[in-house]
Amino acid sequence: MANLKTIAKEAGVSVATVSVILNAPEKAERFREETIAEVRAIAQRVGYRRNASRRGMTLPARSPSLAAVARQAQVSIATASIILNSPDKAGSFTEERIRQVREVAAKMGYQRNIHASRFRTRQAQAIGLVIEYLKSQHLVDLPFWAWQLSGLDYAARLRGYEVVIVGPLNDQTAMAHAVMQYHQHRLDGIVVPGELLPMSAGLLREFPGASVMTARPSSRQGHAIFEDDSAGLRMVVEHLHELGHRRITWLGPEQWPGRAASHRRRVVQRETRRWGMRCEEVVIPREPRTKSVEELVAAARLAATRLFRRSRRCTAVACFNDECALGVYQAAYEQGVRIPEDVSVTGYDDHHGMYFHPGLTTVRSSIVDVGQAAAEWLIDAIESPDGVNYDQPVRQKIAPSLSVRASTARPQ
Repeated sequence: MANLKTIAKEAGVSVATVSVILNAPEKAERFREETIAEVRAIAQRVGYRRNASRRGMTLPARSPSLAAVARQAQVSIATASIILNSPDKAGSFTEERIRQVREVAAKMGYQRNIHASRFRTRQAQAIGLVIEYLKSQHLVDLPFWAWQLSGLDYAARLRGYEVVIVGPLNDQTAMAHAVMQYHQHRLDGIVVPGELLPMSAGLLREFPGASVMTARPSSRQGHAIFEDDSAGLRMVVEHLHELGHRRITWLGPEQWPGRAASHRRRVVQRETRRWGMRCEEVVIPREPRTKSVEELVAAARLAATRLFRRSRRCTAVACFNDECALGVYQAAYEQGVRIPEDVSVTGYDDHHGMYFHPGLTTVRSSIVDVGQAAAEWLIDAIESPDGVNYDQPVRQKIAPSLSVRASTARPQ
C-alpha cells in the first residue's frame, strides 16, 4: 500500500502538504485547488488509506468539516447544514444553490457527523428492544426475537435509527434499565417483544418516551402491534376441514411465556367447533426442564408416542409450533405411522418447515413484518410534534400466512 512519501514524490509536494490534504481536509484551504485535486487523485489511484496506528491498522481519511464545505461553497454554515443534513427544510433555497453545496460536499468527501447531530438535538436516534428474560427465558423463544429484531433493525436503519438490545443490568430489571437509558438520552423509545416482570409492567405504563409492545397485550393499556396468530390457526383448521378431516388433536405445552399456548389452544377448540369437527388435546405438562429446543422436541415426541399407541386415533395433529411438530415426526417414524398417509401434521412459525421430510404444512409467522411495523410506528411517534396519545391505545394485528406442503393430505 502506498504511503505519504510515495504520493508526495509523485505530486511534487512535501509530505506535510500531502498529510494535511488527506488527513486534515478542514485545514487544507490554504493550498491551491489544483494541488488538492492532484494529491487526492493520486491517493485514490494508488489506494492510499491513512495509517491509524503503528501496528498497521488503517482507516479512511477524515471527512471534511461542515465549516470547510461551507467555505468552499461560499455559503454560511447554517445554509450548508440545512441543505446537507435537513433536506426536507431546504425548500427556501434555489435549486442552483442546493446543487452547488451538494457538489462541493461530494467532491470533498463530506459525511454527516451523526454523533454531533445527536448531541445538538438531544436525541439518541436509537430505539431499545427490551428483553426482560435475557438469561432465563425459554431458549426456543430466541428465534422469535431474532426474526423480530431483523425486521425492527431493517426498518429503523432506513429511518436513520439504531436498535439497542436492553436486558437486565446488575439488580435492575430490563425495563428499569430502559428508563435509565432514556433519561440519559441514549434511547428515544422502546419496543417490548414479550412478557414483563410484574414490577416492570408499572414502569412500562409510566415510561416517559414512546413505547410499543409486539406481543398480544393482556390489557387495554399501552400500544401494541402483534402477530394475529388467531388468523393463522383459523387457516390451519379450515385447511384440514377442506381436506376432509373431522377428528384432530391439538398438541402443545400446558403453558408458555406470553400466554401463547393457552390462547392458541382456545382458538383451535373454537374453530373446530365452528366447522363441526372433534378436537382432543394432548398437553405437554409444564416442567422447568422444558427450556431448550431439544427438551421441547423430546417432550412432544413422548406425548405423540402415547397418542399413536391408542387403538383409535385422530387423522390430523395440529401442533403449537414447529418444534412440537418435529417431536411428532420422530414419534411417527418410531411407531411406524406414515405422514401424511396415516396422519396429517401441521406446525406454526415456519422456521425450517421446508426441510422436514415430508415438508411441513405450517403457519408462516409474520413476526418480521411485526418488527418492521413496530419500528415505523415508534419512530413516527418519536418524531411527532404532538407526542403519543396513550388514551387511545393502538391495536394493530399483522396477519401470517399458511405454507401448505406435503405433511397434510386427505384422510384415508
